[in-house]
Amino acid sequence: MIRQCSHVIDLHTAAIHRTNLPQIRANLENQEAAAMATAFGAPVVVDAALREGSLRAEAERIDIPVITYEAGEALRFEPYAINAGVRG
Repeated sequence: MIRQCSHVIDLHTAAIHRTNLPQIRANLENQEAAAMATAFGAPVVVDAALREGSLRAEAERIDIPVITYEAGEALRFEPYAINAGVRG
């Protein structure tokens, strides 16, 4: 169903018992994805290679810019991670 999207933001947490600082992962060679990553306003932006079969790779394959927001720990409601994501 991503073919119906103009842009994609994929939401992730860290693994169980691990915590991620709010961050954006994106293919910064894609100008629209880079603009989305900057506009999101997360404290960290990582230029991440595309992984074959991932949502990011499939979206970019059909020319839909995509970023991944990662923050917090799995199975937890962490206000700092939620607030940063909502602001983004």
